[in-house]
Amino acid sequence: MGDKRYRKFLQSSGKQFAVDQTMIDEEARYDGKWVLTTNMDLPGE
Repeated sequence: MGDKRYRKFLQSSGKQFAVDQTMIDEEARYDGKWVLTTNMDLPGE
């Protein structure tokens, strides 16, 4: 099966695939950023 996360960066037309550079550039905005959510009521500091 393998890793399926890469599929959002591909465009398919029949049996051929191409890299979707637009999607790669869009996802690059999130490189190095982590978002954590919690239900704890703690101060931001």
